Amino acid sequence: MIDRDSDSLRVRITNLDGKAYCHTGRAALQYRRSAGFSFELEYIFKDKQITYDGALRSEALLPQHRFMAGAAYRFSGKENDERFWEIGISGNLLGKQRLPLNGGSAQAFAPGYGLLNARIEKALDRWFFFLHADNLLDYRMPQPVISAENTASPLFEASQQWAPVAGRIFRLGVSWKWLK
Repeated sequence: MIDRDSDSLRVRITNLDGKAYCHTGRAALQYRRSAGFSFELEYIFKDKQITYDGALRSEALLPQHRFMAGAAYRFSGKENDERFWEIGISGNLLGKQRLPLNGGSAQAFAPGYGLLNARIEKALDRWFFFLHADNLLDYRMPQPVISAENTASPLFEASQQWAPVAGRIFRLGVSWKWLK
């Protein structure tokens, strides 16, 4: 098991001494119309508990609740046409996450947050062009590195990243299908 709780200066990989379990559930709803519209909702529940230093705790940096919604529209004359435009938008909500104890005893949680993404895609037979935009709301973790100005400090901590640190990301690309 990976132990981030026992020591603030290192991550320990040890054998489990106690109990561990993971309960996972997923519910999804998808709707697709032949006219080109699709809609998707998904909820994921993950309760992962591991024994750390004799106490059963949720795994650090793992949200228990995740929710996703997305919609897309494909502009095309035919249902299976390989020449089309498609636009889409999706949103993700991630629930709070337990932060590692780092050798302390006070349990803290990172807040939940949301992300918004969009995409535009164009297909021309074997060519595929795309523009993707991630994290449109520019949500960023407030302080991704603790004591960043003093890396020799015992308080320096760069392993507790629970949210995006880069902000908005735009990707422009092209791909080509080798075989049809």
